[in-house]
Amino acid sequence: MEGEQLILKALVLDGPNQLRLEERREPSSKPGELRVRLRTSGICGTDLSILSGKIPVAYPRVMGHEIVGVVEQGTDALPPGTRVVLDPNIYCGECRYCLAGRQNICASAELLGRDRDGGLAEVVSVPARNAYPLPPEVGDEAGAMIQVVTVCVHAQRYAPIFPGMPVLVMGLGVTGILHVQLSRQRGASPILGITRSAAKRKLAERLGADATFSPSDPGLTDAVDEATEGEGPAVVIETAGVPDSLALAIRLARPGGHIVAFGTLGDGTAELPFYSLYHKELTISSPRAALPEDFLTAIRLAHAGRLNLDEMITASEPLATGLRAFERAAEPTSMKVLIKPTEVPA
Repeated sequence: MEGEQLILKALVLDGPNQLRLEERREPSSKPGELRVRLRTSGICGTDLSILSGKIPVAYPRVMGHEIVGVVEQGTDALPPGTRVVLDPNIYCGECRYCLAGRQNICASAELLGRDRDGGLAEVVSVPARNAYPLPPEVGDEAGAMIQVVTVCVHAQRYAPIFPGMPVLVMGLGVTGILHVQLSRQRGASPILGITRSAAKRKLAERLGADATFSPSDPGLTDAVDEATEGEGPAVVIETAGVPDSLALAIRLARPGGHIVAFGTLGDGTAELPFYSLYHKELTISSPRAALPEDFLTAIRLAHAGRLNLDEMITASEPLATGLRAFERAAEPTSMKVLIKPTEVPA
C-alpha cells in the first residue's frame, strides 16, 4: 500500500559487544533530508571503540559513518538514483561556529553512528547538505574511503608541507598511509613512517613512503636524523593517538617544526618532553573532522587517481556477518574493512 513503511535490515548495538541483525521499519525523512540506500560502509577505530563501550552511546544504536549509497528520496540537486558519499557530521548551521564556516566544531553537532543512527543499515536519512555526488570513476569501495580522506585533507590544511620538506608519519594504519600519500602529492621529501607492523611498513613504502621504521628500533633517532640530513622532520603527523607516541614526535621534530596531533588522545598518561616543546619552539595543531571543501578535495583526488584507495581495503562483509567484520577490523594487520547490504566475496 502507498505510504506503507518497508521492513529493512540493520546492525543494531544493544550494549558493549552486543551486536545483532534486526529487521526494522525504514527511517522517516524530515524536510530537507535525503533517504539513502546503503552501498558500502566502512568500519573505523571509532566504531570499534563504540562497540567495546569505550565511547558511550545511547542504546540501541546503529553504527557506521563512512557511507556510500544511492539516493532513493532526493531533491532537485540530488535526485533519486544519485550515488553519494555522506558527511557524517550533522551540524546545525546556525551557531557561531557554523556561521564562521567551521561546521566541523559545531556546538551541537551529531555524528552519524554515534549520536544518531548511521550507515550499518540498508537505508539512512541525512540532511541533503551532507551528501556529495560521486563520479562514476570512483567505485563504491574506494568511495567508502572518501570520508577518511577528508579528515586527513583537513588535518593537512594546518600543516606547512612544501616540496622538498621532510615529513614523518607516526602510525601507519589507514589514516597514516593516507597521510603518506597526501604528503607525496604535496611534494614532501623524504617521507618517513613509523609503526610496529612489518606488513604496514611494507604497504606504506609501496604507496609513497621513502623509508619506514619500528618504534622499538634502538637506532630510531639516529635513523630519522640520517634520513633528514641531521635536521629532523619539518612536520610530524602523529596518528596513533598514544601519549608516548606524541612524546616521541616532540623529540624527533626539528626546531621550529610542526606536529599534527591527528590521533585522538584519550585515556593514558606519558611524560611529555615539555622543555623540548619550548626549546624547539614547536607548533602543535589538533584538527577535528572535516569541512565541506575537504569533501570536494577528497573526491577530486580520488577521481583523478591521485590516491591508491583500493589497495588499502582488507575485506568486505555483508550485514548478516557484521560481527565477523568487526572482528576482522580489530586484527592488527587489517586496514579498512567494509560492510555491504548483500553478500560479497570475502
